[in-house]
Amino acid sequence: MSFPLALFERWFSDHESKIREDFFSFLRFRSISADPSYRQDCLKAAHWLRSYLEELQLQSESWESPGLPVVFGESKGQKGKPSLLFYHHYDVQPADPIHLWESDPFEPVFKEGKVVARGASDNKGQCFITLTALKAIQELIGPLPLDIKLFIEGEEESGGEGTGAVLHRQKQRLQSDFLCVVDFDLVSSEKPALVAGYRGIMTMQVDCTNAKGDLHSGSHGGIVLNPNRILVDLLAKLWDAEGKVAIPHFYDGVLPLTPEQKELVDFSFDEKVYQTEFGVKAFCKEEGSTLKEANWIRPTVELNGLWGGYTGEGFKTVIPSKASAKISCRLVPGQDPRQIFERLSTFLQQKAPEGICLAMHYFHGAQAYRASFPTTLSQTLAQSMEEIFKQPCLYTFCGGSVPIVRELAEATKGEVALFGFALDTDNIHAPNEHFEWVCFKKGFLTICHFLWELAQKKP
Repeated sequence: MSFPLALFERWFSDHESKIREDFFSFLRFRSISADPSYRQDCLKAAHWLRSYLEELQLQSESWESPGLPVVFGESKGQKGKPSLLFYHHYDVQPADPIHLWESDPFEPVFKEGKVVARGASDNKGQCFITLTALKAIQELIGPLPLDIKLFIEGEEESGGEGTGAVLHRQKQRLQSDFLCVVDFDLVSSEKPALVAGYRGIMTMQVDCTNAKGDLHSGSHGGIVLNPNRILVDLLAKLWDAEGKVAIPHFYDGVLPLTPEQKELVDFSFDEKVYQTEFGVKAFCKEEGSTLKEANWIRPTVELNGLWGGYTGEGFKTVIPSKASAKISCRLVPGQDPRQIFERLSTFLQQKAPEGICLAMHYFHGAQAYRASFPTTLSQTLAQSMEEIFKQPCLYTFCGGSVPIVRELAEATKGEVALFGFALDTDNIHAPNEHFEWVCFKKGFLTICHFLWELAQKKP
């Protein structure tokens, strides 16, 4: 029996107002995991999720952790039928800078075919697609002969140390034939894609100090070496003239794609469209790599924040006692975050002038992940995407990171698929984050179609 697409399209249309109302309720929780002052808001979001899963007739549990809880849901299917685990997260990024939002980031609005709110795309919107699909299936068909599990964490945006402890403790419960990580992007709203892997990450801060307090630039200028000047000079040395990272042994162990794998991946990139969409005037070129390869399968070093001295209104003539920078590295398979931190720290220390004090602070890191492809799971998903989008399903990579996935994949011991229905134009982590409603609907239909097809497969 083929998937009854028209039935699910009609259900979505009939329930569209209620879907959006419930989605808005989820978005209103200020579940900012990185800021401890929002802990109660995070816990309220987790409680709301548990109640919603119960409405879907899923067994719901709150797995406590040293940090924020994981919400776990399960609907057991027939013995011998496939088991499937969905991964999502309910926490969001801080909304700063607030003044750049056109509306309250935690009072969602529907505008020009988009839901605008913090978390609308990352990851509450994607999470709610899965929940809506499960609700439709429950009402239209009833329980599927699948063991469906949901692992919805609350620390993805803050390192996930508590979530990691939960994962280790609950490995037996998480074992599944398939793992679907729904936290990635489409190529466009018209073109579906499966993600073959993502980069890892290392985050750190460097503080450069040369006095016990700020000094008058007239009285001390020409005598005291300025930490701002030193830090800027040191950071500029992180790259060579060809755009490659100049840190010794930075690229050691990097695992490239095989020629056969590269043939399956769409590395196309329209520079003019990108410039128009994001207002970018200049590109970061790495000799020997295309822009998309540099973003997806090459490691990078980025400066995420740089400060020192007076930065307020007007002017203050000081030589700062300290200058600081926040640095992140996006990593690929074969690179270890801690090792990269040590190599970067050593590089800066060796380049610093005598007498300058450099202090290095490691925040968190996660290794890269590359899924096997194609597999039974990815082929089933690709088929569902192609049925809904009416376009061939492509393989892509993600330049960002989803830190817990590698451990989750090891815990499930099953096939892994990385995908999602967001767009890179959704302002993820930025003001005016939004989710295209057309992508929400296509995502809903894709998940419904996929679960239907998976349920038809023989044990």
